[in-house]
Amino acid sequence: MFLTSSEKLKEKIVHIVAGDVGLSAGKIMSALSRKGHLFSKPALYKELRALLEDSVLIKAHQKYYLSVDWTVKLQQFNDQVKSQMGHPQMFEDIYLQGRTKRTWRLSSLVSAKHLWSKLVGEALSQSENKLSLSWNPCPWFYYSQPHHQSALMQHHRKCGARMYKIMGTSGFNPHFLSTFWHKDFVTWSTNSSRYHGDECTYFTVIDNFYIECNLSKATAKSLVDVCQKSKESDVKKLALLYAIEQKKTRVTITLNKSARIANKHTNYFNEYFGTLEHS
Repeated sequence: MFLTSSEKLKEKIVHIVAGDVGLSAGKIMSALSRKGHLFSKPALYKELRALLEDSVLIKAHQKYYLSVDWTVKLQQFNDQVKSQMGHPQMFEDIYLQGRTKRTWRLSSLVSAKHLWSKLVGEALSQSENKLSLSWNPCPWFYYSQPHHQSALMQHHRKCGARMYKIMGTSGFNPHFLSTFWHKDFVTWSTNSSRYHGDECTYFTVIDNFYIECNLSKATAKSLVDVCQKSKESDVKKLALLYAIEQKKTRVTITLNKSARIANKHTNYFNEYFGTLEHS
């Protein structure tokens, strides 16, 4: 089967965007040129619009990102391929490339949310024990993109994941969150913990990987303030959260391969929840 020039350009755009965290149209064009692919600007913008309409990409602050929905579908496809391969490319080879730690500095919650979903999703897919331990001060991302988060959680469930979450009390609505977290694979609690009081740091531990998202104090406070508005409807909360997501801010995501850090948090989760069940 032969691809048309339009299909080839779409494929190249997706490949380039997947290799970075948010790219402008100009940077995508430059990346295409460096690889020896020459396309006109009108052709590029035409395919970018088509990829947005197909929900393969999303756009924020004039930058393009892979959508969470499409990333989930890609993960499902990758899982299927990996099951048929003897030596699949490993998570740490892709993201750490021989290092033990890597940091991304981002300028929006949109880019942070998509990179976070990608890192956690792929790490959990390749995890040996399929166990995920998380601290979430505020569940803003579940309110802001319920469809995407639901798809992501269903993917984790199909992977055979077992998840433990310690939650901050800000905006915690067990009835709303139970639509994502089925009790057969997610255990959560808002009881006091050593993490309560830190509204800027979100983290997940999977095997020996520690994945951390750190927000500025101003952004963290804005998210908490919205989620605490118990009298506001979910529709109103969504509008307020969407406005915060569109603002420029400082977000840092760190991927760290460290048995010491992972064991420290795992031991605490064992004390907090009792003996953790693996899948």
